[in-house]
Amino acid sequence: MLAEVGRWTAQTLVVLPIPIPKPGFGILLISREPGANFTPDELDDAGEFAQRAIDSMELARGEADDKSDREIDKLTQIYNRAAVELRASTGFTDAIKARSNFSILWIELDKFREFSKENGQEKSDGVLKTIAQRISRVLERGQVVGRWDNHEFVVLMPLVPEFQAQKLADTLVSAIARDINLKANEAALQLTASIGFSSKFPSDTHFLQLLGRSTKGKDQAKY
Repeated sequence: MLAEVGRWTAQTLVVLPIPIPKPGFGILLISREPGANFTPDELDDAGEFAQRAIDSMELARGEADDKSDREIDKLTQIYNRAAVELRASTGFTDAIKARSNFSILWIELDKFREFSKENGQEKSDGVLKTIAQRISRVLERGQVVGRWDNHEFVVLMPLVPEFQAQKLADTLVSAIARDINLKANEAALQLTASIGFSSKFPSDTHFLQLLGRSTKGKDQAKY
Protein backbone atom coordinates (compact mmCIF):
# COMPACT_ATOMS: atom_id res chain seq x y z
CA MET A 1 0.00 0.00 0.00
CA LEU A 2 1.37 3.42 -0.94
CA ALA A 3 0.93 6.58 1.12
CA GLU A 4 0.89 9.89 -0.71
CA VAL A 5 1.43 13.14 1.15
CA GLY A 6 -0.26 16.20 -0.31
CA ARG A 7 -1.90 19.51 0.50
CA TRP A 8 -5.57 20.29 1.21
CA THR A 9 -6.18 23.96 2.10
CA ALA A 10 -3.81 24.71 5.00
CA GLN A 11 -3.50 21.15 6.27
CA THR A 12 -1.19 18.29 5.48
CA LEU A 13 -2.95 15.11 4.47
CA VAL A 14 -1.99 11.50 4.09
CA VAL A 15 -4.12 9.73 1.49
CA LEU A 16 -4.46 5.97 1.68
CA PRO A 17 -6.36 4.22 -1.11
CA ILE A 18 -8.81 1.60 0.16
CA PRO A 19 -9.96 -0.97 -2.41
CA ILE A 20 -13.68 -1.49 -1.88
CA PRO A 21 -15.49 -4.14 -3.99
CA LYS A 22 -17.22 -2.74 -7.08
CA PRO A 23 -19.05 -0.48 -7.81
CA GLY A 24 -17.09 1.86 -5.53
CA PHE A 25 -13.80 2.80 -4.00
CA GLY A 26 -12.72 4.46 -0.78
CA ILE A 27 -10.06 6.80 0.52
CA LEU A 28 -8.95 7.31 4.09
CA LEU A 29 -7.99 10.97 4.74
CA ILE A 30 -5.99 11.95 7.80
CA SER A 31 -5.26 15.63 8.39
CA ARG A 32 -2.74 17.51 10.51
CA GLU A 33 -2.35 21.10 11.55
CA PRO A 34 -0.47 23.46 9.18
CA GLY A 35 3.25 22.78 9.18
CA ALA A 36 2.95 19.51 11.11
CA ASN A 37 4.32 16.57 9.16
CA PHE A 38 3.50 12.91 9.68
CA THR A 39 6.07 10.75 11.36
CA PRO A 40 6.93 7.30 9.97
CA ASP A 41 5.16 5.71 12.95
CA GLU A 42 2.00 7.70 12.21
CA LEU A 43 2.10 6.60 8.57
CA ASP A 44 2.52 3.00 9.72
CA ASP A 45 -0.46 3.36 12.06
CA ALA A 46 -2.56 4.82 9.25
CA GLY A 47 -1.55 1.95 6.99
CA GLU A 48 -2.51 -0.58 9.66
CA PHE A 49 -5.88 1.12 10.12
CA ALA A 50 -6.53 1.01 6.40
CA GLN A 51 -5.57 -2.68 6.28
CA ARG A 52 -8.05 -3.44 9.05
CA ALA A 53 -10.71 -1.66 7.04
CA ILE A 54 -9.82 -3.77 4.00
CA ASP A 55 -9.97 -6.97 6.06
CA SER A 56 -13.39 -5.98 7.41
CA MET A 57 -14.68 -5.33 3.91
CA GLU A 58 -13.34 -8.65 2.65
CA LEU A 59 -15.11 -10.41 5.53
CA ALA A 60 -18.36 -8.56 4.79
CA ARG A 61 -18.08 -9.42 1.10
CA GLY A 62 -17.52 -13.08 1.94
CA GLU A 63 -20.59 -13.12 4.19
CA ALA A 64 -22.64 -11.44 1.45
CA ASP A 65 -21.47 -14.05 -1.07
CA ASP A 66 -22.42 -16.86 1.31
CA LYS A 67 -25.87 -15.35 1.82
CA SER A 68 -26.29 -15.00 -1.94
CA ASP A 69 -25.35 -18.65 -2.44
CA ARG A 70 -27.99 -19.69 0.09
CA GLU A 71 -30.69 -17.64 -1.63
CA ILE A 72 -29.99 -18.46 -5.28
CA ASP A 73 -31.25 -21.51 -7.16
CA LYS A 74 -28.12 -23.09 -8.61
CA LEU A 75 -29.69 -24.15 -11.91
CA THR A 76 -31.68 -21.08 -12.92
CA GLN A 77 -29.69 -18.42 -10.99
CA ILE A 78 -32.86 -16.79 -9.69
CA TYR A 79 -34.10 -16.81 -6.09
CA ASN A 80 -34.89 -20.16 -4.49
CA ARG A 81 -38.08 -20.97 -2.60
CA ALA A 82 -36.79 -19.93 0.83
CA ALA A 83 -35.69 -16.55 -0.50
CA VAL A 84 -39.04 -15.98 -2.21
CA GLU A 85 -40.96 -16.86 0.95
CA LEU A 86 -38.88 -14.39 2.96
CA ARG A 87 -39.37 -11.59 0.44
CA ALA A 88 -43.07 -12.36 0.12
CA SER A 89 -43.53 -12.11 3.88
CA THR A 90 -41.52 -8.89 4.12
CA GLY A 91 -43.15 -7.32 1.06
CA PHE A 92 -46.64 -8.19 2.24
CA THR A 93 -45.97 -6.75 5.70
CA ASP A 94 -44.65 -3.53 4.14
CA ALA A 95 -47.75 -3.33 1.93
CA ILE A 96 -50.01 -3.71 4.95
CA LYS A 97 -48.24 -0.89 6.78
CA ALA A 98 -48.23 1.40 3.74
CA ARG A 99 -51.74 0.38 2.64
CA SER A 100 -50.34 -0.23 -0.82
CA ASN A 101 -50.88 -2.91 -3.46
CA PHE A 102 -49.06 -6.23 -3.49
CA SER A 103 -49.57 -8.92 -6.13
CA ILE A 104 -48.29 -12.42 -6.77
CA LEU A 105 -48.05 -14.53 -9.95
CA TRP A 106 -47.82 -18.31 -9.82
CA ILE A 107 -46.39 -19.86 -13.00
CA GLU A 108 -46.43 -23.57 -13.81
CA LEU A 109 -44.94 -25.01 -17.00
CA ASP A 110 -47.55 -27.25 -18.59
CA LYS A 111 -46.87 -31.00 -18.80
CA PHE A 112 -43.22 -30.51 -17.87
CA ARG A 113 -42.79 -33.99 -16.41
CA GLU A 114 -43.82 -35.52 -19.72
CA PHE A 115 -41.54 -33.07 -21.52
CA SER A 116 -38.61 -34.14 -19.33
CA LYS A 117 -39.19 -37.83 -20.00
CA GLU A 118 -39.27 -37.24 -23.74
CA ASN A 119 -36.29 -34.87 -23.94
CA GLY A 120 -34.00 -35.84 -21.08
CA GLN A 121 -32.46 -34.01 -18.12
CA GLU A 122 -29.98 -31.87 -20.04
CA LYS A 123 -32.59 -30.31 -22.33
CA SER A 124 -35.05 -29.92 -19.47
CA ASP A 125 -32.46 -28.03 -17.44
CA GLY A 126 -31.70 -25.83 -20.44
CA VAL A 127 -35.38 -25.02 -20.87
CA LEU A 128 -35.78 -24.11 -17.18
CA LYS A 129 -32.82 -21.74 -17.39
CA THR A 130 -34.23 -20.13 -20.54
CA ILE A 131 -37.69 -19.70 -19.01
CA ALA A 132 -36.20 -18.15 -15.87
CA GLN A 133 -34.30 -15.65 -18.02
CA ARG A 134 -37.40 -14.76 -20.02
CA ILE A 135 -39.42 -14.12 -16.89
CA SER A 136 -36.64 -11.98 -15.40
CA ARG A 137 -36.41 -9.82 -18.53
CA VAL A 138 -40.10 -8.97 -18.43
CA LEU A 139 -40.10 -7.86 -14.80
CA GLU A 140 -39.72 -4.25 -13.78
CA ARG A 141 -37.61 -2.77 -11.01
CA GLY A 142 -38.60 -4.01 -7.56
CA GLN A 143 -40.31 -7.15 -8.88
CA VAL A 144 -38.83 -10.51 -7.90
CA VAL A 145 -39.00 -14.00 -9.42
CA GLY A 146 -38.00 -17.24 -7.77
CA ARG A 147 -38.14 -20.94 -8.50
CA TRP A 148 -40.76 -22.40 -6.19
CA ASP A 149 -40.65 -26.00 -7.32
CA ASN A 150 -39.04 -27.99 -10.12
CA HIS A 151 -41.11 -26.35 -12.87
CA GLU A 152 -43.02 -23.68 -10.96
CA PHE A 153 -42.08 -20.04 -10.47
CA VAL A 154 -43.46 -17.28 -8.24
CA VAL A 155 -43.29 -13.57 -9.07
CA LEU A 156 -43.67 -10.94 -6.34
CA MET A 157 -44.92 -7.50 -7.42
CA PRO A 158 -44.95 -4.77 -4.77
CA LEU A 159 -47.22 -1.78 -5.53
CA VAL A 160 -48.83 -3.59 -8.49
CA PRO A 161 -52.67 -3.67 -8.59
CA GLU A 162 -54.69 -6.56 -9.95
CA PHE A 163 -55.22 -5.25 -13.50
CA GLN A 164 -51.47 -4.75 -13.96
CA ALA A 165 -50.79 -8.23 -12.59
CA GLN A 166 -53.13 -9.68 -15.21
CA LYS A 167 -51.39 -7.70 -17.93
CA LEU A 168 -48.02 -9.04 -16.83
CA ALA A 169 -49.40 -12.59 -16.75
CA ASP A 170 -50.57 -12.23 -20.36
CA THR A 171 -47.14 -10.95 -21.36
CA LEU A 172 -45.41 -13.86 -19.67
CA VAL A 173 -47.69 -16.43 -21.30
CA SER A 174 -46.57 -15.15 -24.70
CA ALA A 175 -42.90 -14.87 -23.71
CA ILE A 176 -42.75 -18.42 -22.33
CA ALA A 177 -44.50 -19.93 -25.37
CA ARG A 178 -41.88 -18.69 -27.86
CA ASP A 179 -39.62 -21.30 -29.47
CA ILE A 180 -36.61 -22.31 -27.40
CA ASN A 181 -33.43 -23.00 -29.35
CA LEU A 182 -30.87 -24.67 -27.11
CA LYS A 183 -28.57 -25.74 -29.95
CA ALA A 184 -28.30 -24.35 -33.46
CA ASN A 185 -28.47 -27.77 -35.16
CA GLU A 186 -31.49 -29.07 -33.23
CA ALA A 187 -35.22 -28.51 -33.61
CA ALA A 188 -36.76 -25.78 -31.48
CA LEU A 189 -38.52 -26.75 -28.26
CA GLN A 190 -41.76 -25.24 -27.04
CA LEU A 191 -43.68 -25.14 -23.79
CA THR A 192 -46.72 -23.31 -22.54
CA ALA A 193 -47.45 -22.09 -19.03
CA SER A 194 -50.50 -21.72 -16.82
CA ILE A 195 -50.44 -18.61 -14.67
CA GLY A 196 -52.58 -17.56 -11.74
CA PHE A 197 -52.42 -14.21 -10.02
CA SER A 198 -53.80 -12.55 -6.92
CA SER A 199 -53.62 -9.15 -5.28
CA LYS A 200 -53.85 -8.12 -1.66
CA PHE A 201 -57.35 -7.72 -0.25
CA PRO A 202 -58.02 -5.35 2.68
CA SER A 203 -59.04 -8.40 4.71
CA ASP A 204 -55.79 -10.33 4.05
CA THR A 205 -53.54 -10.87 7.07
CA HIS A 206 -50.83 -13.12 5.62
CA PHE A 207 -49.09 -13.50 2.26
CA LEU A 208 -50.06 -17.20 2.18
CA GLN A 209 -53.61 -16.06 1.42
CA LEU A 210 -52.36 -14.49 -1.81
CA LEU A 211 -50.35 -17.60 -2.63
CA GLY A 212 -53.42 -19.75 -2.11
CA ARG A 213 -55.57 -17.67 -4.46
CA SER A 214 -52.85 -17.50 -7.11
CA THR A 215 -52.48 -21.28 -6.94
CA LYS A 216 -56.23 -21.72 -7.52
CA GLY A 217 -56.05 -19.28 -10.41
CA LYS A 218 -53.18 -21.26 -11.92
CA ASP A 219 -55.15 -24.51 -11.62
CA GLN A 220 -58.16 -22.91 -13.31
CA ALA A 221 -55.96 -21.69 -16.16
CA LYS A 222 -54.41 -25.15 -16.41
CA TYR A 223 -57.67 -27.01 -16.79
